Amino acid sequence: MKLSKMKDSKMMNVYHAYWASYLKGDVKKMSALLDTQYTQIGSAEGEVFFNKKDAVNFLYDTIDQIADNVEMRNRKIKTKLLEVQVLINELCDLYALADDEWIFYSRFRVSTLMQEIKGKWKIVHQHSSFPDIRTEQGENIATEKVAAENLQLKDAIKRRTLELEQKNRELEIDTACEKVRAVAMAMRKPEELVKVSEVLYKELISLGFNDMRNSMINIHNDTQATFVNYDYSDEIGISINHLSYNIHPVIEKQIKQIRKAKDAFSETVFAGDDLKAWKKFRKKIGEKDDPRIARSKALYYYFYSIGVGSIGISTFKPVEGEQLKVLKQFGNVFKLSYQRYTDIAQAEAQAREAKIEAALEKVRSRSLAMHNSSELKEVAALLRHEMGLLGVEELETSSIYICNDALGNAECWYAIKDIREKKGKLVSDHMNINLKETWVGRKMLSFFTSDEKQTSILMRGENRKEWINYCATKSTLLQGYYGGEIPERTYHVLKFSNGYMGAASPGNISGESWNLLQRVTAVFSFAYTRFLDLQKAEAQAREAQIELALERVRARTMAMHRSDELAETAYVLFQQFKELGHDPDQFTIGIINEADRVIEFWHTWLGQRLNNKVSLTIDEPHVAKKIFTAW
Repeated sequence: MKLSKMKDSKMMNVYHAYWASYLKGDVKKMSALLDTQYTQIGSAEGEVFFNKKDAVNFLYDTIDQIADNVEMRNRKIKTKLLEVQVLINELCDLYALADDEWIFYSRFRVSTLMQEIKGKWKIVHQHSSFPDIRTEQGENIATEKVAAENLQLKDAIKRRTLELEQKNRELEIDTACEKVRAVAMAMRKPEELVKVSEVLYKELISLGFNDMRNSMINIHNDTQATFVNYDYSDEIGISINHLSYNIHPVIEKQIKQIRKAKDAFSETVFAGDDLKAWKKFRKKIGEKDDPRIARSKALYYYFYSIGVGSIGISTFKPVEGEQLKVLKQFGNVFKLSYQRYTDIAQAEAQAREAKIEAALEKVRSRSLAMHNSSELKEVAALLRHEMGLLGVEELETSSIYICNDALGNAECWYAIKDIREKKGKLVSDHMNINLKETWVGRKMLSFFTSDEKQTSILMRGENRKEWINYCATKSTLLQGYYGGEIPERTYHVLKFSNGYMGAASPGNISGESWNLLQRVTAVFSFAYTRFLDLQKAEAQAREAQIELALERVRARTMAMHRSDELAETAYVLFQQFKELGHDPDQFTIGIINEADRVIEFWHTWLGQRLNNKVSLTIDEPHVAKKIFTAW
């Protein structure tokens, strides 16, 4: 019994539509072609489904691996009618797309049961498989090949195990190196190198360096022929030593070896008499006592170059082979990290210098823009503001003192935070003081008259209270500034030609802060000297203007031939006063004739030439009488 051509055609259309949808990844269309009672046994591990739902879910999960990536070629299809179902057997070649190239994947076999249900052909079951490629023609099972494969597999497993162990070791080393790198990358100042030395020690111990005494990082300074040794061990903890190249022949030899090349290596062994001498040397230079050295029979030092110095360890037993490679790997990691640190430190130093120069320029510009000494309080306020931005430790006040004479009289312009009403805002004021009247003032005067360039004055107790109370009588800003309790402060003062600059803080300040204050003082000193020169030049110019005005009045007066020309002289006087910056409404010259009891006036009004003469009898007008009486 055979299917009719029409039914056969409809069935094969459904069959081909199923595989076309499969290769395109259209699961929805495939699902519509499956019977509700569909079952499947596939070629993949676990691809056994006894219901349509599980089979379709599997398709949705895996179809992206097939869609447009697989082709069925050389297809051979046979059909067989089984009562109400039709069995379709297909054998084909599967090709897969790999790196834009179609390659042969495997032979593929699939058996499909189809049945016409309610006038539509549905797939009710499928079974697919890949042939055993180990069997040949006439064989059912390749036992000998399987045995050979098992031997190969055991060998492969052994090799793979060794590879994995090596990989794990490499991962352990890489992880340890990464920890050292992380600490090195987080460095912000040289002192933190000891943290790198500490993590280096701990990571080397974790990697099996069981006979290690300590880890070390040496940073060289060729200019001074010195180096800093950052040392760590769990036994003695942190140690930082500043040493010279020639402090010991062995150290000198180590440094020469390390400086030969960028990847140089140095190995030193102390044993017997050499070890005894080395123990005495360590004690002499003040290195921390390590009881383990006293018990040791030998001491081994290993260093690798890091360019600017070396990184290394000392051990109680020789180190060789893999452990030396590991130490070198740590050295390479640290070298790169330290180079980044120095690059960042240099960039930060340059940025810091740029900020300092900008701050100095602001102080310089404001100082050069002064027209009178009262503007010094604005300079003091700017100084305090800029030093605060640059991080000078808790700078509370900045002051400029101009010393006027040897008697201790001085003018002070200062800026301070207003902690009472306008929190954080800077306020400034001026006060005239006598330095001899307080203990702090006398200390300042002694400094100013000495050869010292800078000093610090600790103000506390009664001396501090006396100074603040004294200043409060000279400047209202300081009245009750600290409330009932006046804290101690340290005054840092730096001299310039006409006085000194002061900055008060809760304690001592760093060398960098001193350097900043020195630079500010130098900038201000130059600007203030120029200010004084300008004042002197302006005073001389003013005096010349006055002399010229007097000469013009003198010349006009000397040129008079009659008394009525006094009106012209009054006009010249009026003009000269205006040119000197004054603005009179009128100018009058009065001549008193005592014998005739008369006053004669010649005057100018609002710059107009008035040739008329006004005569007043002394005894009559009230004003004239007063003038005469005063005369």
